[in-house]
Amino acid sequence: MERTSGATPIVNAVAESFFATLKVELVHDATWPTRAAARTELFEYLEVFYNGQRRHSALGYLNPRAFERRCEQEAVAIPPNRAASTAPRPLLAPECVGRGTISGRYRGNT
Repeated sequence: MERTSGATPIVNAVAESFFATLKVELVHDATWPTRAAARTELFEYLEVFYNGQRRHSALGYLNPRAFERRCEQEAVAIPPNRAASTAPRPLLAPECVGRGTISGRYRGNT
């Protein structure tokens, strides 16, 4: 597997998986009248569907927003370390660290 810019193979695989999904669910066989229309559609796909509704296997089959909410709730529940009371509390639960973070018209949306 080729490494570019110091990225790990896992990061590359996640990025390649994302772009493959994007092509299948939005871009393949699609046409837009203007670049602005394409940008708007891409924004809606990412913000409304991909991050808001689509479940991701790498996130335990949660959508990214639900995964972030769960991590934030778990971070609040982590008790401060009494042995290192001067050390700052972690912002996220340990399993949340390092994880990546529209409508019915997109393919694959059931």
